[in-house]
Amino acid sequence: MTNVHCEDGFEQCGESKFTRTLHRTNEYYMLGEQRLVGSSAAKPHAWPWTVQILWRNGAHRCGGALIDRKYVVTAAHCFSKSRNPNLYQVRLGGHKSGSGKKHHISNITIHPFFNVAAPSSYDIALVRIEPLAILSETVRTICLPILPVAENRICVVTGWGHEREGGSHASTLREIHVPIISSFVCNDPQHYFGRLHFPSMFCAGYSKGGIDACQGDSGGPLVCEVNGRWELQGLVSWGNGCARPNSPGVYTRVSAAAPWIKLTMMMKTWCCAFLLLFALKAICLASRFEDSDRADSYKRHKFMVRDESESEERTDGNGYSDDRLLRGVHLLRDHRRMKHLIKQGYEQWKLFKEQHGKWYEDEETENRYMLTFLTNLEEIRKHNIRYQQGESSFEMGVNHITDLPFEEYRKLNGYKPMYANGHRNGSSFLAPFNMDIPDHWDWRDHGYVTEVKNQGMCGSCWAFSATGSLEGQHTRKFGTLVSLSEQNLVDCSRKYGNNGCSGGLMDFAFEYIKDNHGVDTEVSYPYKGREMKCHFNRKTVGAEDDGFIDLPVGDEDKLKIAVATQGPISVAIDAGHPSFQMYRKGVYYEPQCSSEMLDHGVLVVGYGSDEVDGDYWIVKNSWGPSWGEKGYVRMARNRDNHCGIATKASYPIV
Repeated sequence: MTNVHCEDGFEQCGESKFTRTLHRTNEYYMLGEQRLVGSSAAKPHAWPWTVQILWRNGAHRCGGALIDRKYVVTAAHCFSKSRNPNLYQVRLGGHKSGSGKKHHISNITIHPFFNVAAPSSYDIALVRIEPLAILSETVRTICLPILPVAENRICVVTGWGHEREGGSHASTLREIHVPIISSFVCNDPQHYFGRLHFPSMFCAGYSKGGIDACQGDSGGPLVCEVNGRWELQGLVSWGNGCARPNSPGVYTRVSAAAPWIKLTMMMKTWCCAFLLLFALKAICLASRFEDSDRADSYKRHKFMVRDESESEERTDGNGYSDDRLLRGVHLLRDHRRMKHLIKQGYEQWKLFKEQHGKWYEDEETENRYMLTFLTNLEEIRKHNIRYQQGESSFEMGVNHITDLPFEEYRKLNGYKPMYANGHRNGSSFLAPFNMDIPDHWDWRDHGYVTEVKNQGMCGSCWAFSATGSLEGQHTRKFGTLVSLSEQNLVDCSRKYGNNGCSGGLMDFAFEYIKDNHGVDTEVSYPYKGREMKCHFNRKTVGAEDDGFIDLPVGDEDKLKIAVATQGPISVAIDAGHPSFQMYRKGVYYEPQCSSEMLDHGVLVVGYGSDEVDGDYWIVKNSWGPSWGEKGYVRMARNRDNHCGIATKASYPIV
């Protein structure tokens, strides 16, 4: 068979000029015979994929890793001060700080789920450089991983960061050797106590301290040797100080972001021709397997991680290494799946634009939104497999905001908890005595709830929650349902602490309505989705209030009583998760939800129970009827105040 070479940026990766073997001692790990405590100077060009990211003036910023002639990966938080590519430079092949070939940055792409599931989750960015990297013995690419390596595997971290906590940046490249730590151990009370987001983070280092990454190492590569090649398993992300006891370094798990990396590279590199070129890549990979039956039969084997105790590689009897063949099979399967995903996703993208009337100002903008859409499609697919297997109580799906990058999605969540610090000026809730509370209740069945509304791209959720609660209380007293004006609140309640489309609080809205002696009707003061000059008209007032009542913090029992006896209740929740953005149906339960980090105002209109998925709240959202269950979400009830639904609950007094 003729050898086939596929030049794709992932071939010949992970090779170093120097062969290195890692050994273990009783306490620390050693490189050859050299004992390592803290960092040691790296041999020049031993880690040729390590890159340095600097400010334009030459000051050190972060580390990174070259994965393709066009692309570097690093930590997303390295660009927290600015995402302007003109402010940075990249150096390849250097050993001394600031040395090596200078490259410019043409584009910075942050993972769409950065800081979504948890603080620092998916802390990874893809950086496009110009001109193309010239590969040599001193400049090489690092392999992207197929699978994470097993715990206790010894890996290497490189960077120009501080040599001690509070120190200065290293003048030459340094390296440390650390073992992978079980995520369950790292998340226990002695270490990070639940702060570790399993899918996108892992720990490496020593519980006793002494060896660790430090300030300035952010984005630097953690690489592990797999079958003679080095793989990029992690990027330096965060930690508690440097080398402190019980505070090992936390790294971004690159294998979790690898599909996004490949998809982003293909989208930005090939644009409209990506399908054809991707098919050629898949064919090129497939040609390496002379006997497809052998590869197919091998897929049934379960060698997921190589046993560290083995001194020789397993072979299948035909000269094929199990580990090497497994890697090839996973690559082939991964590329085929990605090809199918993109082809299917592109068709869905066209349909999505038609269904929701989407248009974008230019091709670059559309590509950015399409990339987010395709990334979210993959998240939907993976989640719904879990849903179908009974591992999740809700289904995700495409809706009109599936194309929104996370920073834009967060604009919809306009509840601002920092405004509410110490602000509980409402009356106390007194539960009625000797009253039977029904097991199920829905105010929609009693005519207390208006149609689902749509706040658009204005962060005015607080206004919709406030009007919804007041609409219910007005109906309860006067027997007539009147749709009230959210635009009135957006335009006119700023002096009460609200900030229009940039957020606010329901209680502040209730205070404004009380002092203003009313809020206009929706018909007389229609919603525009942007801040405008206040033009409240007292002649068209639709409802008034005499203050508001705050429910006890975190008390779901009291919330149930209030909903059943008083009417729809304004609440704030933690909606800062992709699972909420793309919720379709079912009882919403997100393990990463916080009961304190609230960001979205909604309206509880009822409650009930599901035989399979348990108790739930019926919650009215303000993102239009195409989201969720016709604009509603059933949220888990009696599960430790899930998503903080009972943390900031209130309703107006009419």
